[in-house]
Amino acid sequence: MRKLKASTLPKGVIAPFGNKVLMLCSPLPQQVEPEIESVPSSRTFTKLISHFFGRSKEQVDVTSRYVDLAPTSNADPKGIYSTALAFATTNDNVYNIALTGPYGSGKSSIINTFLKRYKGNYLRISLASFLPDSEGKQLAIDPQEIERSILQQMLYGQDADKLPLSRFKRIQRPSKYVPLMSLLVLLGCFSAWHLFQSRSDIVSGEFFTPFELGNWLNYATFGIGFAFLWRLLHQLYVKSLGISVKSISLRDVEMSTDALDKESILNRHLDEIIYFFQSTSYELVIIEDLDRFDRPEIFVTLREINGLINANNGVNQRVRFLYALRDDMFANKDRTKFFEFIVPVIPIINSSNSIDKVLEEGQRLQLEKRLNPRFLREVSRYLDDLRLIKNIFNEYATYIDNLEQDEQGDLDPSKLLAILIYKNIMPDDFELLHQQKGKIATILQRYDECVAVVEADKQAAIQKINEGAAEAEAQHPRNLKELRRIYAMAIADRLNDQCSGVRIRNVSVHVSQLTDHKLFEEILSSENIQQYGPQAGVRSLNLSGVQSDVDTKLSYAERKELIERRSSESKAEAAKKVQDLRDQIVSLRRLRFSDVLQANAATLDGDLAELGENRNLMEYLLFEGFLDDTYYQYISLFHSGRLSPADNNFLKKIRGFKNPDPDFQIDNPAEVIVEMRDEDFQRSYVLNRHLMDHMLENPAKHKARIDHAMKYIADNFANAQDFLESYYTSGKRVHEFVETLSGGWAGFAEAAVETRNAPNHVAVIMKSLPVSSFTAKSGQNSALRDYLSDHLVDVLNTGIDFELGRLKTLGIVVLSLAEIAEHASASKYVVENSLYRVTYDNIHRVMQANVQVQALKALQTQNFSTILSYAPEYLRQHIRGNFQTYLDDVLLPLEDNTEENLDAIRAALNYSDVTDESLTAFITKQDAVFENLDDVPERFFSSLFEHNLVKPKWSNVIHYMGVEEFNGEVLTAFLRDNDNSKPLLAEKYLHNDETIAVSRFILKNEDLSDAELKEYLAILPTSFKDFPDDANLGRRQILAASGVIALNTNSFSTAAEDDKIIAALLVRRITDYLKDKVNFAVEERILKLLLSANLTDAQKLSIILDLSSSSVAADAELAALAGPILDRSDVVLTDFDFSYLSAIVRNTRPIDRQISLLNRCHEKMSEDQVRQVLSELPSPYSTIAEYWVYPRIKNTEQNRILADWLQNRGIISSWSITFLGEIRVNTFRRPREGA
Repeated sequence: MRKLKASTLPKGVIAPFGNKVLMLCSPLPQQVEPEIESVPSSRTFTKLISHFFGRSKEQVDVTSRYVDLAPTSNADPKGIYSTALAFATTNDNVYNIALTGPYGSGKSSIINTFLKRYKGNYLRISLASFLPDSEGKQLAIDPQEIERSILQQMLYGQDADKLPLSRFKRIQRPSKYVPLMSLLVLLGCFSAWHLFQSRSDIVSGEFFTPFELGNWLNYATFGIGFAFLWRLLHQLYVKSLGISVKSISLRDVEMSTDALDKESILNRHLDEIIYFFQSTSYELVIIEDLDRFDRPEIFVTLREINGLINANNGVNQRVRFLYALRDDMFANKDRTKFFEFIVPVIPIINSSNSIDKVLEEGQRLQLEKRLNPRFLREVSRYLDDLRLIKNIFNEYATYIDNLEQDEQGDLDPSKLLAILIYKNIMPDDFELLHQQKGKIATILQRYDECVAVVEADKQAAIQKINEGAAEAEAQHPRNLKELRRIYAMAIADRLNDQCSGVRIRNVSVHVSQLTDHKLFEEILSSENIQQYGPQAGVRSLNLSGVQSDVDTKLSYAERKELIERRSSESKAEAAKKVQDLRDQIVSLRRLRFSDVLQANAATLDGDLAELGENRNLMEYLLFEGFLDDTYYQYISLFHSGRLSPADNNFLKKIRGFKNPDPDFQIDNPAEVIVEMRDEDFQRSYVLNRHLMDHMLENPAKHKARIDHAMKYIADNFANAQDFLESYYTSGKRVHEFVETLSGGWAGFAEAAVETRNAPNHVAVIMKSLPVSSFTAKSGQNSALRDYLSDHLVDVLNTGIDFELGRLKTLGIVVLSLAEIAEHASASKYVVENSLYRVTYDNIHRVMQANVQVQALKALQTQNFSTILSYAPEYLRQHIRGNFQTYLDDVLLPLEDNTEENLDAIRAALNYSDVTDESLTAFITKQDAVFENLDDVPERFFSSLFEHNLVKPKWSNVIHYMGVEEFNGEVLTAFLRDNDNSKPLLAEKYLHNDETIAVSRFILKNEDLSDAELKEYLAILPTSFKDFPDDANLGRRQILAASGVIALNTNSFSTAAEDDKIIAALLVRRITDYLKDKVNFAVEERILKLLLSANLTDAQKLSIILDLSSSSVAADAELAALAGPILDRSDVVLTDFDFSYLSAIVRNTRPIDRQISLLNRCHEKMSEDQVRQVLSELPSPYSTIAEYWVYPRIKNTEQNRILADWLQNRGIISSWSITFLGEIRVNTFRRPREGA
């Protein structure tokens, strides 16, 4: 064997190859030095053939038990594929051939079959890769790695002497002529040395004389030396042709000549490839598994190389490339352009026909009778790889031989096959299974969780049955006939007075026959039927809503179902269902593992999803029971002794510090106890029901162990719940166990009620402990009392019977009578002994047996009133003794309980042992309104006013303001309420000593809005001398405008701070002001505000006459206010001066009013003054003062008066009425002389 240096090798390793076939394994790191074996000699083949045909009969039998996984050479019996490939390899136009098909379709076998018939030389290159990443996808391999592997298999498949000019040097195998060649080299070296020593003689010629036989040595050394030197120089020349200078390094200076990083390997060594085919006779290159790398660009490179090879003149043969690849390697039509010929491969096996191959393998191993035929047929649907199927059965043969010898034929062959299918489909997960890890191990380890889910579902089903039974018990009618009678009476109430029956489907039914009539339910469910009577004839009868009149919550059909449930047969059936469910819970851990998994498919969905593409197969194996918790029997060997495998597994677990399940099977507890250490009984390992049963059967023998176990349970009670639950259900010595545990641990009951398994704990304690233990006042009894009060139904539902008298001894208080209604004897005992809490549901249940349905309806809206009227004395007595509880837990939580009558409310207020907060919440919740406050304690006044529960009357307001608990904010809110303000504002109250406080409260109330304050001020029966000290300007203005503030020097002084306030005060008190104007100095700006106020003309005229002429002339706004008043008055305007009159006329609006004022005062003005006033009027009046114009104005009385006196005074020439009815004023053309 020859070795080649790694530095000269491309990355990868070369597999052994034959004389003409070269195959490549998956690439390896470059630092590995591959070793290439030479082609086996004929002697080696002879030995192999002799060894093969010389095997013993035993070896042949062994071979028949196993099959190899290599591709076969008999895959094309009909020669279809070989014919197609033969055509392609002989067609001059075909250079690139594709053999396409999915993985496992038999492409390699077809190639092997074809090569048996192929006469040419071929080169086979395989690039199989088995390096998946974590997600099952192929690793992204550098294209250079792939090309390097191709080049390796191509070049290193030939001996070095066949490619002497190749730059890729490799280890050469010495030939059998090496000794002779060594001798010849030695002679050559000797001859060269001899010639060198005789060089002077050679030059002189003496070396060749004499020319005779005696001088043979010189002649021989000369010939041999010359030949040796020629051969040496020839070899040096040939070797120099393959030298490749990669780099020259001169200390820190390096010159690189080859770009090796990015360039394609095949392109870089294209000359080597051409040289290879020039030096060899290969006509067909077979490339397999190149598609696994998903690198289509490599195909392009290979196609180019193929073209270059065939175009090279030095290659004498036609070279074709045959690619074995999958169909989807080229995603579109490009593959028909890339390949000149494509041969499709029909898969040998898929999921639809894999059953035949599975059965074939089973027959080979003679497993037909041992394996489940249904299992084989069903599981084969998930297997579509022939190699995988063969390997599964190969492994089966190995496993079954080993395991059956160990297990003595107790193994299930189908389960073993399932394990091996799992092993081959998910080998990495199977490896983790040995370590209790992996995806399948996770699912198998969730057994306890799955059991808990199923158990919870069954417990919920039990609870639903119990609730249904309790609801049925709550129905007042005792039987179906009584129920029908109630609804028949409701129908009868709908009949007219003269009708006596109903008619449906032409069938007449008298009222007296309704209850028992066969058409009763059809009549009740109809909305419209007919009613009849001897005198009334036939009329229509509307029965819609008749069922809701009887019961607003439940229909007749629902109540009928509840009553039927309450029947003895239904009770028995419900009890049987409950018992069956409880039995199922007890036997839950004995179910087949697969049954538990099937019931929890939804719970396991997340774990099953982790299985990915193998989910369907694994679900089948798991859910059908072929892969379960017995897997360990099929994946390892066990050597049994006096301990069973289960016993041994238990001991291994505890030695590995693992806690086995409480139900872990122990076949020989006595032997296991012997093998256990003393300290094991002080740990969780003792929590096994089989061990506990055995120890309690022999308490004297195992006293120390029992004491250790009980102490451990007491110290680790929370962690012992699974064991206790299991032992209560399946243990044989429960009574002895509980008595022993309770006797040594005083806090057993207190701890028990805090656990998730509390109902079973308490039931077992109530049954197992003596009565005397319940009489003492201890923490244990207190814990039991509290728990039973809250969870008696849970304890009763366990089905563990105990003496009911112990409940009274403990003094329990049951929260819900409905919960225990299913347990008739316990329910009756609790009611008769008043061992229940005062709640609405409990009161309803007690009253349901004593009153009519109508009274029960009222419990929602007037609960206390109904109880006082209808409840039996024992219930009223129970409520009196627990009225605070009744108030807090019943009356207040009832949202619709708002219709209590006043008598009931007063009765509630008379309870002295009830908190005011609760009573206040109760009375404020009611709709009843107190007419007066005479019978109500003063401490509730504010609440009544706050919630508008007192009639809005001033007498009630006055009464409220007179108590110590008076709250101004509450009264303010009461006054502001629209429903209260309307009747209060409609009712006026008298002014007296009692009401003055109300008036003052309203006057000073800053929380009332301005609008509200104005409304209430309007009905105040009195006025006040001055403004409140703390009233702001806005409030003072409202008070002043409302008239509740009298006009005096104090109020006038206070109001004088703001013009609007003083104006409002004077307006409201105008009469007082006008009578006494001398004492109130009002400035003219205030007078102007008064003129704008709502006063009479006389009042305003009195104010105007007090104004000075200069003020009016200087203030246009004041003049505008005074003008209309003066115009409407009889005041002689000529008494005023021109400036006064001019300001009034100029600023008064509208124009008609201005003309009227001018007509009344023009006599006081000169012509120029008139023209001045006219010029300041709006057009066209202003143009009258101009010359030679003819303005037109409206034809009104005042305008005609204006035109008359203007003409009379000579200010205009004339005026006339136009055709359109307007007044035309004719002015002078120029000023008159002397005017």
